[in-house]
Amino acid sequence: MKRRAFVTLRLLSLAIALPAVTQTLWIPAAIAQGFVNTRGPQSQPFPSFNSQRLDEQLIRYQQQLNQSGPPDILIVGSSRALQGVDPLALELALAHYGHPGLRIYNFSINGATAQVIDLLLRRILTPDQLPKLIIWADGVRAFNNGRPDRTYQAILESEGYRRLSSGVRPLQTQGSSTPTRTGPTRRRQSAVPGAFPKTDPPPPLTTNDDPREALATTYQAMNVWFSQVREEIAATYNDEAQQAMWMRRGDPGESRNNQRPSAPTPGTGRPPLPTMEALTAQQTPNQMQPRGFVPVSDRYNPETYYQKHPRVSGQYDGDYAAFSLQGAQTRALEAIAQFTNSQQIPLVVVNLPLNSDYLDPVRSSSEQQFRSQMQRMATQRSFIFRDLGQLWPTQDNYFADPSHLNRYGAFSVAVELAADPTIPWGRAR
Repeated sequence: MKRRAFVTLRLLSLAIALPAVTQTLWIPAAIAQGFVNTRGPQSQPFPSFNSQRLDEQLIRYQQQLNQSGPPDILIVGSSRALQGVDPLALELALAHYGHPGLRIYNFSINGATAQVIDLLLRRILTPDQLPKLIIWADGVRAFNNGRPDRTYQAILESEGYRRLSSGVRPLQTQGSSTPTRTGPTRRRQSAVPGAFPKTDPPPPLTTNDDPREALATTYQAMNVWFSQVREEIAATYNDEAQQAMWMRRGDPGESRNNQRPSAPTPGTGRPPLPTMEALTAQQTPNQMQPRGFVPVSDRYNPETYYQKHPRVSGQYDGDYAAFSLQGAQTRALEAIAQFTNSQQIPLVVVNLPLNSDYLDPVRSSSEQQFRSQMQRMATQRSFIFRDLGQLWPTQDNYFADPSHLNRYGAFSVAVELAADPTIPWGRAR
């Protein structure tokens, strides 16, 4: 414990020693200033995409690429996926079902439609920055061609999009100007308790002998190094906490899947299913986690929710205005399906759960049209469609509001997906 305390104090002292100006490199303060520095201390910052969540996700995904390369599985979608699919719970549940060691990142963006996801997968990320399997978790609103696509339009009007259109992409692959995904997957090694991570600070780089530039560049390099060290320390503590917290306790938000026996299958050596307690200890509620996920702690209570929020029927809901499944969003889905097939990346589209209070006749009709079209397109375009829309219509504890899951619902969705044998999880290895 003394050695760990020394490491923690050492890291804090490094953080305090860094000047405030360098903090714009890796934290959302950079976003507020209109640029996103994902390209390293010696490169020019990449302009904002007019989407704070996209800008922040790019920063975190660059850290993911720097530390361990692209994830094995990428979760994409809107805010419904951002807080509705827990990547850590999915990792642990997949290990229970015989797929250990998979790395998962949630790259969801508030307001993302099919056009935004198409832009992300085919133009912002390079093929070498893509995963081996994609989980696209969302719902009918992301595919409604009749509603105004404000998020996509704001991105098209951004300086970041103008830079992207000039042929410059925002992310770089560490250590190579030509990214590559070949070679074995790097597995995170548990550090010896109390030992300092074996991450050396990069040497300062300057273009001339100006001592002011040398000092500034040294601070930038140290800031990047500190970010990497902090992530390694957090990962080490998370691994140890995960191993120490398998004891099951009852929680009203636990999934029915979590009622399965928690002990390892005899003779398999597989870990038990994760519990909410194990994850709760590792996550700060209502804040974005290193894997891109936001665990929302609110629990939907109809008796109090509508005292603060108006009850809007589907007839007057702008997300369902001029409802149509033909148009730009559908073409974006077709383009994504064609692209992932060409890259030999399995695409799994998941219709996320909704609360029964949300499913009035207008929305229920749209949901039925959406399910029918997705089932048909999945066969025609060679992707997988999984419908969880009405899985827990009355399980209020799984929801933050009638159409968004909370951390308990996100945990339960992850366990539900991990147990699905029709999803080709083996392709993600």
